[in-house]
Amino acid sequence: MKKSRLPRLQRANQILARYAAGERNFQDIDLTGLVFKNQHLNGANFSRADIRGTDFSGAQLVGAKFKGARLGLGTGWRTCAPVFAIVLGLLSGFLSTRVALPLVSQEQPTFVSGMAVVAILVFLGLTIRAFGLLKGLAMTLGIMALLGTLLAMLSIGLNSTMLGFTLLAAVDSLISSVGVIGTLCILFAVAQAMRKDSKRFAILAAVAGALSIPLMAEGPIADNLGRVGTGLAVGIAIAIVHFCWHISTLALTGDDRHTLIQSLTIAMLTRLGTQLKRADLTGADFTKASLGYTDFRAHNLDYTRWDGASQSHQSRWGVFAMGHLSSRQLMITRKFVPFLAGRCHRPLSLVGVNLSGTDLSLVDLSGADLTGANLINAKLCGANLAQSNLRLVNALGTDFSQVQITGSCIEGWSIDETTCLENVECDFIYRLGRKAADGHYRERQPSSGCFEPGDFTRLFRVMLNTVELIFRHGIDRQALVATLEKVQKSYSEAVQLQGIEEKEDGFIKVTLRVPENIQKAELHQDFKQIYKAHLDGIEARYEAQLKAAHQQIQHYQTTTTELTAIVQQLSEQILPGSSQASVADMACDGWVILTFWDGSLDQGYPVTADMQVAATASPFKFHASLPPAPELVFNYQQWQLLYRQAFGAHTRIQFEPTTEEGPLEMTNVSRQELEILAQRLSSSLQTWLQSASFRSIADKLREKFLPEQNIRVIIQTEDAWLRRLPWHLWNFLDDYPNANVTLSGMFLEATNNQKQKMRDRPRVLAVIGNSNGININVDQQLLQEIDRSKVDVVFLKEPCRQTFHEYLWDQKGWDVFYFSGHSASHSDGQSGIMQLNLSDKVSIEELQFSMKQAVHLGLKLAVLNSCDGLGLAKGLCQLKLPQVVVMKEPVPDQVAHQFLDYFLASMTKGNTFYTAFCHARQQLSSLEDQYPYASWLPVLFQTTVLLPQPIIKQPAVKKRSD
Repeated sequence: MKKSRLPRLQRANQILARYAAGERNFQDIDLTGLVFKNQHLNGANFSRADIRGTDFSGAQLVGAKFKGARLGLGTGWRTCAPVFAIVLGLLSGFLSTRVALPLVSQEQPTFVSGMAVVAILVFLGLTIRAFGLLKGLAMTLGIMALLGTLLAMLSIGLNSTMLGFTLLAAVDSLISSVGVIGTLCILFAVAQAMRKDSKRFAILAAVAGALSIPLMAEGPIADNLGRVGTGLAVGIAIAIVHFCWHISTLALTGDDRHTLIQSLTIAMLTRLGTQLKRADLTGADFTKASLGYTDFRAHNLDYTRWDGASQSHQSRWGVFAMGHLSSRQLMITRKFVPFLAGRCHRPLSLVGVNLSGTDLSLVDLSGADLTGANLINAKLCGANLAQSNLRLVNALGTDFSQVQITGSCIEGWSIDETTCLENVECDFIYRLGRKAADGHYRERQPSSGCFEPGDFTRLFRVMLNTVELIFRHGIDRQALVATLEKVQKSYSEAVQLQGIEEKEDGFIKVTLRVPENIQKAELHQDFKQIYKAHLDGIEARYEAQLKAAHQQIQHYQTTTTELTAIVQQLSEQILPGSSQASVADMACDGWVILTFWDGSLDQGYPVTADMQVAATASPFKFHASLPPAPELVFNYQQWQLLYRQAFGAHTRIQFEPTTEEGPLEMTNVSRQELEILAQRLSSSLQTWLQSASFRSIADKLREKFLPEQNIRVIIQTEDAWLRRLPWHLWNFLDDYPNANVTLSGMFLEATNNQKQKMRDRPRVLAVIGNSNGININVDQQLLQEIDRSKVDVVFLKEPCRQTFHEYLWDQKGWDVFYFSGHSASHSDGQSGIMQLNLSDKVSIEELQFSMKQAVHLGLKLAVLNSCDGLGLAKGLCQLKLPQVVVMKEPVPDQVAHQFLDYFLASMTKGNTFYTAFCHARQQLSSLEDQYPYASWLPVLFQTTVLLPQPIIKQPAVKKRSD
């Protein structure tokens, strides 16, 4: 290395002049202590140069090379290290004489206090060694305080002057000794960092300090120490130096128990070392450089190379990736090693680390867990990410070109149009981070086989033509829809709502898909202004109409408020008139409300998911959407037609024409054809629910809930076709056997206005309707077998309309309404009728006053064990009957009998109404060899948040002999 004897300022000006003349090669020269503040040195080559103590603060060093360079403390400070060590050694020697003096005292209290001081200091050393400086000092001072208090109380109680004197003498020595040793641990680290051989100077100074007091000084210590005391003082001084030097060595080598000492040492010495504060080091190269005691709090460290650099743990890094031990080790070794031998007691981790702007090209990250890591603008060209966990990774602007990513999990990762996915090597990936029993992640994509070359890039490339709008106080559905309609008229009908997403900070992000020829900035501004105008109009209108109902104003201001309140109410399961909720009613572990807003299967739906993980947890909301799926209507119609023609003659229905020409006829009905149609319907439903725009809901559910938990999934929709779909086939429910799916209208009732009716036992009104062509005696027999001491069952067999109305108006009230007989719904699913006898048919509209009265008096459940009940269910829900069970298609006689049998049997075991319904529906699968798709028929509707307890408390129904 070339040396120069020129003054520092002249040498610095000389380098700058050479750089200004176009020279860039400054290798192997001595630049120690020079000042290059705020200078432009882009592209300069300082490889193998000595730049210890050099000041590059604020300099432009883009692309500069520091390969093999020596950074850190200047040579001038190395010569100061022995002097500093001598001062610390003398201090240790002086302290040792104070500790040794009581040990040679002839007075028993003084000797005892001296032994106590030695014991406490030994305890201090052990705790600092094991737990670190702060914890060691805290534990020692705590023990001192506790023992001192106990001894003080003991001395007062025994009236012992000697014990009190001993205590005061020990405390006087301990306070100063503990504080000095803690300070020495820190200062010895500074001395060792400046010069590693400073220990010998410290030991010699400590011996000299211990000898100087008795030999040269005057006073009680010098007079009373003696030869024995002097020898003890020398030994204690050497021990103090050895101990403090050992602790400082552990701290400087990166022991995570002594990070405080390391941090303080680095903070002090980086002020004396190489300065790179506020420097622009974009693309700089520090390969194999010595980085000790350098201030790297630079302006920019993007794409800087650190291969093989040493002493990185002794530098000051600020908020950059190199400030994290795991990422620093990764960028130095170019391979992630979970454990760093001799340096760390805990395994290294890349979970949540900041790797933004780093150059990780060709790095081996196979199997690494990068959950939540920040990879914004990082370069990973050619890196190996096979089998890694990229869940929730922020990869905006990240270069993944030629990356090997086979077998990795990408659940919830964030990419955009600037993310490069060119030539990614991927056979398959996983969409869910929770591992299955076989140790692999979940939801493999593709489900079988491998991606063809280029398929991964095409599948995950984000669309460019979007506009994102942020709403800070929730969104109003009416205002949003009206705004979108007006924007479509003003710009183009091609402007479509792509998605609604709730961010963690409570903001709502609305994404619009726009054509290429539209000015995005102009559309963004107009949309916000139009939305605000609509919102102001809605607020003004409802404020005038609902001044006395402030809670409803909040609903119109933000969609979030109403459903959050509903979810909070759903955790309250106490029945009116009961003193406490039953154990069975508290079995629900969480709630999910999926709201399908304005839309259709031809147009798609925006979907809101309100979720509460536990009764005591705060509910939260997020948004998704479902694409158009007109094939679902067609596939269901085909299955429905064949099903009705196969079983219509044996069901509790009287068919109406399904088309204007009359009922379609099918000959040679084949079970195989029915199964093919059912499989086609199931496949199209699964494909629809696995759409990329909706998959986030299932992913979030799997993230928040465990498979064994009891979950209630409520589908909020007024769409008749959505209500007919077999929701129990959703593949999410395969992993959650205890999840219950219910349907509801668009607005759940957050409170129950039922009259608090006290009854000795539940009352059931069982209406046995027209039995022409069917056997309903079995239904009646099952209900009669219920223990009448527990439940009061009143039968009405083929009543006339007037009698039926009178019983509904009964002032004693009813808990359950049961109907068995013929029924049917209109083709649009909006209304239906029950056939009471051969001549009387009644619709829900005709029962609205009497049924409202029954609900007011405590009616909580309607079970319609009859055919095609969706229209009846809609009418009963509009009357705010809390729970309604119907059959959505014609139900064979035997299926109706078995459903009632299974349902009552489960209720008598103390199960909740929801669990009993779920068990009864699932048990119908045992009949599907004779009655295919029997388990598809029962449907549960919920209209209020009030949940029923088991109506039958004790087993009472006898097992059927047949």
